[in-house]
Amino acid sequence: MSMEHKAFVFDTKNYMKQLNDLIVDRGANDDIAAIRQFIEEHLDNMKSPYTGEELDENWGEEIEKGDIQEYADFALTGYYAPYEDIGLSYEWDMLLKALKKLDFIEAEYCILGKSIQKENFKIDPGRCGLGLVYAEDIPILYQKLITVKNKLDEINIKKSKIFTEIEEKDLKSVLENLIFIFQSALNDKKGLMLTF
Repeated sequence: MSMEHKAFVFDTKNYMKQLNDLIVDRGANDDIAAIRQFIEEHLDNMKSPYTGEELDENWGEEIEKGDIQEYADFALTGYYAPYEDIGLSYEWDMLLKALKKLDFIEAEYCILGKSIQKENFKIDPGRCGLGLVYAEDIPILYQKLITVKNKLDEINIKKSKIFTEIEEKDLKSVLENLIFIFQSALNDKKGLMLTF
């Protein structure tokens, strides 16, 4: 069974300025204290990754595993709304395969994002994958997705030997959902966080 794809409009610009280096540097050294301090200093902007509610001074009671990934999960909430998932659900895999068959070279970046890592440390709170699509890439990728949609409108999927076992309406619907995800980020002038 496929994993559930989740997508969130994510403030990649401020994340890169404020938190990225801290998380990857401290994460590589398993330094929870520095990330915990960051959360405490920015508590007004933080939310629970579990409930989406704003954190208060007792936020530490929500910590379950207490590892670097969980603290990173909490720190990331300063840059997105955990309750506003606009992902592709279980249809992401079908769309990824279809986009690759259409020779869309940015397919993986659009659906999975780029991982956040340094040396042997990778941010992956859910341990199923996490990637970012950076705000500066959103406009061009959005336009490329529109071009793919137009190309798809021109071919007859049922007669095409490119696709097997994919319904035309399903493929177009999921592609439109991906375009909506990028349109949402474009409207907010932000990037995306993609996870499972």
